[in-house]
Amino acid sequence: MIYMQSIDMPSFKILKKAKFALFAKTIEVDVNNVHRVLAYPDIKLLYNRIKKSGNSSIALYLKDLIEGNYSWTQGDYHSVKDEALHSGVMSLSKLPVKDLYDINSYYLFTIFRNPYSRCLSAFLEKVADGRAGFEDVPGFQDPSTEGFERFVSYLESGGLYRDKHWWPQVALLAWPPARFSYIGQLEYLEKELRYVLYNVGINFPSHVKITGPHPAEKSGVNKYGSSKVKGATHKVSCFYSDRMYERVFYLYNNDFYVGRYNK
Repeated sequence: MIYMQSIDMPSFKILKKAKFALFAKTIEVDVNNVHRVLAYPDIKLLYNRIKKSGNSSIALYLKDLIEGNYSWTQGDYHSVKDEALHSGVMSLSKLPVKDLYDINSYYLFTIFRNPYSRCLSAFLEKVADGRAGFEDVPGFQDPSTEGFERFVSYLESGGLYRDKHWWPQVALLAWPPARFSYIGQLEYLEKELRYVLYNVGINFPSHVKITGPHPAEKSGVNKYGSSKVKGATHKVSCFYSDRMYERVFYLYNNDFYVGRYNK
Protein backbone atom coordinates (compact mmCIF):
# COMPACT_ATOMS: atom_id res chain seq x y z
CA MET A 1 0.00 0.00 0.00
CA ILE A 2 1.30 3.46 -0.93
CA TYR A 3 0.84 6.23 1.58
CA MET A 4 0.78 9.87 0.54
CA GLN A 5 2.89 12.08 2.77
CA SER A 6 0.74 14.92 4.09
CA ILE A 7 1.89 18.51 3.79
CA ASP A 8 1.34 20.67 6.84
CA MET A 9 -0.50 23.96 6.33
CA PRO A 10 2.52 26.31 6.73
CA SER A 11 4.48 24.28 4.16
CA PHE A 12 1.50 24.31 1.79
CA LYS A 13 1.21 28.10 2.06
CA ILE A 14 4.94 28.52 1.40
CA LEU A 15 4.68 26.24 -1.65
CA LYS A 16 1.66 28.14 -2.95
CA LYS A 17 3.42 31.46 -2.42
CA ALA A 18 6.52 30.24 -4.25
CA LYS A 19 4.38 28.97 -7.13
CA PHE A 20 2.63 32.32 -7.46
CA ALA A 21 5.96 34.16 -7.31
CA LEU A 22 7.09 32.22 -10.37
CA PHE A 23 3.83 32.90 -12.19
CA ALA A 24 4.00 36.58 -11.20
CA LYS A 25 6.94 37.07 -13.53
CA THR A 26 4.76 36.26 -16.52
CA ILE A 27 2.25 38.98 -15.63
CA GLU A 28 4.98 41.39 -14.48
CA VAL A 29 3.39 42.10 -11.09
CA ASP A 30 5.13 43.21 -7.89
CA VAL A 31 4.64 40.25 -5.54
CA ASN A 32 5.06 42.55 -2.54
CA ASN A 33 1.86 44.40 -3.47
CA VAL A 34 -0.42 41.67 -4.83
CA HIS A 35 -2.32 41.61 -1.52
CA ARG A 36 -3.35 45.22 -2.23
CA VAL A 37 -5.29 44.19 -5.32
CA LEU A 38 -8.99 43.60 -4.70
CA ALA A 39 -10.35 41.51 -7.57
CA TYR A 40 -13.91 41.13 -8.87
CA PRO A 41 -13.68 38.24 -11.35
CA ASP A 42 -17.38 38.34 -12.35
CA ILE A 43 -16.95 41.80 -13.87
CA LYS A 44 -13.22 41.56 -14.59
CA LEU A 45 -12.30 44.47 -12.34
CA LEU A 46 -9.14 45.00 -10.29
CA TYR A 47 -8.77 47.71 -7.65
CA ASN A 48 -5.28 48.45 -6.31
CA ARG A 49 -5.92 49.66 -2.76
CA ILE A 50 -3.73 52.46 -1.37
CA LYS A 51 -3.61 53.23 2.33
CA LYS A 52 -4.83 56.69 3.38
CA SER A 53 -6.27 57.21 -0.09
CA GLY A 54 -9.86 56.32 0.68
CA ASN A 55 -9.32 52.60 0.15
CA SER A 56 -11.78 51.46 2.84
CA SER A 57 -14.56 53.74 1.62
CA ILE A 58 -13.88 52.78 -2.00
CA ALA A 59 -14.20 49.07 -1.16
CA LEU A 60 -17.47 49.80 0.66
CA TYR A 61 -18.83 51.88 -2.22
CA LEU A 62 -17.78 49.26 -4.79
CA LYS A 63 -19.64 46.52 -2.94
CA ASP A 64 -22.80 48.62 -2.69
CA LEU A 65 -22.67 49.88 -6.27
CA ILE A 66 -21.95 46.47 -7.79
CA GLU A 67 -24.84 45.00 -5.78
CA GLY A 68 -27.14 47.93 -6.62
CA ASN A 69 -27.51 49.00 -2.99
CA TYR A 70 -27.85 52.77 -3.30
CA SER A 71 -28.90 53.38 0.30
CA TRP A 72 -25.38 52.34 1.40
CA THR A 73 -24.61 49.54 3.83
CA GLN A 74 -25.00 50.52 7.47
CA GLY A 75 -23.65 48.89 10.61
CA ASP A 76 -20.48 48.43 12.59
CA TYR A 77 -17.65 49.87 10.50
CA HIS A 78 -15.21 47.01 11.00
CA SER A 79 -17.83 44.37 10.21
CA VAL A 80 -19.17 46.01 7.06
CA LYS A 81 -15.65 46.81 5.88
CA ASP A 82 -14.72 43.13 6.26
CA GLU A 83 -17.82 42.18 4.27
CA ALA A 84 -16.88 44.66 1.56
CA LEU A 85 -13.38 43.27 1.24
CA HIS A 86 -14.68 39.72 1.06
CA SER A 87 -17.16 40.66 -1.66
CA GLY A 88 -14.14 40.49 -3.93
CA VAL A 89 -11.00 38.34 -3.93
CA MET A 90 -8.66 39.94 -1.40
CA SER A 91 -5.38 39.24 -3.15
CA LEU A 92 -4.25 38.63 -6.68
CA SER A 93 -2.48 35.50 -5.44
CA LYS A 94 -5.85 34.01 -4.43
CA LEU A 95 -7.34 34.18 -7.91
CA PRO A 96 -7.82 30.86 -9.72
CA VAL A 97 -5.17 30.14 -12.34
CA LYS A 98 -7.68 30.53 -15.18
CA ASP A 99 -8.32 34.12 -14.06
CA LEU A 100 -4.64 34.87 -13.70
CA TYR A 101 -4.04 33.79 -17.28
CA ASP A 102 -6.76 36.23 -18.32
CA ILE A 103 -5.57 39.06 -16.09
CA ASN A 104 -4.54 41.36 -18.93
CA SER A 105 -8.17 41.60 -20.01
CA TYR A 106 -9.23 42.95 -16.59
CA TYR A 107 -9.91 46.63 -16.01
CA LEU A 108 -7.26 47.75 -13.55
CA PHE A 109 -7.66 50.96 -11.59
CA THR A 110 -6.56 52.76 -8.49
CA ILE A 111 -7.39 56.04 -6.79
CA PHE A 112 -4.71 58.50 -5.70
CA ARG A 113 -5.11 61.22 -3.09
CA ASN A 114 -3.56 64.68 -3.08
CA PRO A 115 -0.20 64.04 -1.34
CA TYR A 116 -0.55 67.16 0.80
CA SER A 117 -3.77 66.00 2.45
CA ARG A 118 -2.70 62.33 2.51
CA CYS A 119 0.52 63.11 4.38
CA LEU A 120 -1.38 65.26 6.88
CA SER A 121 -4.08 62.61 7.29
CA ALA A 122 -1.49 59.94 8.09
CA PHE A 123 0.03 62.23 10.70
CA LEU A 124 -3.28 63.17 12.32
CA GLU A 125 -4.69 59.63 12.50
CA LYS A 126 -1.64 57.51 13.25
CA VAL A 127 0.81 59.81 15.02
CA ALA A 128 -0.91 62.86 16.50
CA ASP A 129 -3.81 60.68 17.63
CA GLY A 130 -1.43 58.65 19.80
CA ARG A 131 -1.90 55.27 18.14
CA ALA A 132 -0.01 52.34 19.70
CA GLY A 133 3.10 51.44 17.75
CA PHE A 134 3.88 55.01 16.74
CA GLU A 135 5.34 56.22 20.03
CA ASP A 136 8.78 56.60 18.46
CA VAL A 137 7.55 58.84 15.63
CA PRO A 138 8.19 62.58 16.17
CA GLY A 139 4.92 64.47 16.61
CA PHE A 140 3.36 61.64 18.63
CA GLN A 141 0.29 62.94 20.52
CA ASP A 142 0.96 66.46 19.27
CA PRO A 143 -1.75 67.56 16.76
CA SER A 144 -0.16 70.97 16.23
CA THR A 145 1.69 72.58 13.33
CA GLU A 146 4.90 72.06 15.31
CA GLY A 147 4.09 68.37 15.70
CA PHE A 148 3.46 68.07 11.96
CA GLU A 149 6.77 69.86 11.22
CA ARG A 150 8.63 67.33 13.37
CA PHE A 151 6.84 64.51 11.58
CA VAL A 152 7.83 65.81 8.13
CA SER A 153 11.43 66.24 9.32
CA TYR A 154 11.29 62.59 10.37
CA LEU A 155 10.12 61.58 6.89
CA GLU A 156 12.97 63.57 5.34
CA SER A 157 15.55 61.93 7.58
CA GLY A 158 14.70 58.33 6.70
CA GLY A 159 11.21 57.70 8.06
CA LEU A 160 9.38 57.84 4.73
CA TYR A 161 9.17 54.05 4.50
CA ARG A 162 8.58 53.42 8.20
CA ASP A 163 4.86 52.79 7.67
CA LYS A 164 2.75 52.17 4.57
CA HIS A 165 0.16 54.74 5.60
CA TRP A 166 2.63 57.41 4.48
CA TRP A 167 4.64 55.52 1.88
CA PRO A 168 4.60 57.18 -1.55
CA GLN A 169 1.49 55.97 -3.34
CA VAL A 170 3.49 54.79 -6.35
CA ALA A 171 5.33 52.39 -4.03
CA LEU A 172 2.03 50.67 -3.18
CA LEU A 173 1.15 49.76 -6.76
CA ALA A 174 1.18 46.17 -7.94
CA TRP A 175 2.10 47.28 -11.46
CA PRO A 176 3.87 50.29 -12.97
CA PRO A 177 1.49 53.24 -13.47
CA ALA A 178 1.49 52.81 -17.28
CA ARG A 179 -0.10 49.35 -16.88
CA PHE A 180 -3.23 50.76 -15.21
CA SER A 181 -6.41 51.25 -17.20
CA TYR A 182 -7.18 54.29 -15.07
CA ILE A 183 -5.74 56.23 -12.13
CA GLY A 184 -8.35 58.48 -10.55
CA GLN A 185 -8.37 61.15 -7.86
CA LEU A 186 -10.06 60.73 -4.51
CA GLU A 187 -11.24 64.34 -4.56
CA TYR A 188 -13.64 63.47 -7.42
CA LEU A 189 -14.69 60.04 -6.20
CA GLU A 190 -18.23 59.95 -7.56
CA LYS A 191 -17.06 60.91 -11.06
CA GLU A 192 -14.19 58.43 -10.89
CA LEU A 193 -16.33 55.50 -9.75
CA ARG A 194 -18.95 56.28 -12.39
CA TYR A 195 -16.23 56.18 -15.04
CA VAL A 196 -14.61 52.98 -13.75
CA LEU A 197 -17.85 51.04 -13.36
CA TYR A 198 -19.14 52.23 -16.72
CA ASN A 199 -16.08 50.61 -18.27
CA VAL A 200 -17.04 47.22 -16.81
CA GLY A 201 -20.70 47.53 -17.77
CA ILE A 202 -22.21 48.95 -14.57
CA ASN A 203 -24.11 52.23 -14.44
CA PHE A 204 -25.63 53.72 -11.32
CA PRO A 205 -28.43 56.31 -11.22
CA SER A 206 -27.66 60.00 -11.49
CA HIS A 207 -29.43 60.68 -8.18
CA VAL A 208 -26.87 58.55 -6.33
CA LYS A 209 -24.33 60.91 -4.79
CA ILE A 210 -20.92 60.24 -3.27
CA THR A 211 -19.79 63.28 -1.34
CA GLY A 212 -16.99 61.90 0.82
CA PRO A 213 -16.17 58.84 2.94
CA HIS A 214 -18.71 56.02 2.98
CA PRO A 215 -21.33 56.54 5.74
CA ALA A 216 -20.11 53.40 7.52
CA GLU A 217 -16.59 54.82 7.66
CA LYS A 218 -17.80 58.25 8.78
CA SER A 219 -19.40 56.60 11.80
CA GLY A 220 -16.41 54.34 12.45
CA VAL A 221 -14.02 54.75 15.36
CA ASN A 222 -10.69 53.16 16.19
CA LYS A 223 -10.12 51.15 19.36
CA TYR A 224 -9.22 54.37 21.16
CA GLY A 225 -12.68 55.78 20.50
CA SER A 226 -11.38 58.37 18.03
CA SER A 227 -13.00 58.97 14.65
CA LYS A 228 -11.21 57.49 11.64
CA VAL A 229 -12.13 60.46 9.46
CA LYS A 230 -9.87 63.41 10.31
CA GLY A 231 -10.95 65.91 7.66
CA ALA A 232 -7.33 66.51 6.68
CA THR A 233 -8.29 67.98 3.29
CA HIS A 234 -9.95 70.93 5.00
CA LYS A 235 -7.03 71.43 7.39
CA VAL A 236 -4.19 71.61 4.86
CA SER A 237 -4.05 75.41 4.84
CA CYS A 238 -3.76 75.43 8.64
CA PHE A 239 -0.77 73.08 8.73
CA TYR A 240 1.13 74.08 5.60
CA SER A 241 3.41 77.07 5.09
CA ASP A 242 4.99 77.81 1.71
CA ARG A 243 8.11 76.00 2.86
CA MET A 244 6.12 72.99 4.08
CA TYR A 245 4.44 72.68 0.67
CA GLU A 246 7.89 72.51 -0.92
CA ARG A 247 9.17 69.91 1.52
CA VAL A 248 6.20 67.57 1.11
CA PHE A 249 6.27 68.01 -2.67
CA TYR A 250 9.90 66.91 -2.71
CA LEU A 251 9.04 63.80 -0.66
CA TYR A 252 6.14 62.77 -2.89
CA ASN A 253 7.01 64.26 -6.28
CA ASN A 254 6.27 61.01 -8.16
CA ASP A 255 2.80 60.87 -6.58
CA PHE A 256 2.11 64.40 -7.81
CA TYR A 257 3.13 63.41 -11.31
CA VAL A 258 1.32 60.05 -11.53
CA GLY A 259 -1.78 61.37 -9.76
CA ARG A 260 -1.86 64.49 -11.96
CA TYR A 261 -1.77 66.88 -9.01
CA ASN A 262 -0.39 70.39 -9.21
CA LYS A 263 2.43 71.52 -7.00
